[in-house]
Amino acid sequence: MSGPFLLILHASLGLILVVGAASLLVAGLRSDSRSQAWTSGLELVGVVAAGFNGGSYLNSHEDFSSMLMASGFALATGAYVVLLFVAAPPAAEAKGERLVHGSGRGQ
Repeated sequence: MSGPFLLILHASLGLILVVGAASLLVAGLRSDSRSQAWTSGLELVGVVAAGFNGGSYLNSHEDFSSMLMASGFALATGAYVVLLFVAAPPAAEAKGERLVHGSGRGQ
């Protein structure tokens, strides 16, 4: 595989991630949960930061740009993980059970 092909593939994947992150932000803003809106906004910032710093690395070949790109990736990944836990319903609600106060068991 050649370098330009992999670069185009990498950039295309990045654009798909930006579109997905933007649509997730719209879904987070439409939800009733503030935490979903904030974490989806953070992941969009991380994806965009990684993209811009990746482009900066291609232009300047500075190690600092590579580190910032990795930091944006880490921010986006962390926000995705938090969003998975924030958006997930509690186990009892997911099963359709009702919790009885104090017993910890569904009825």
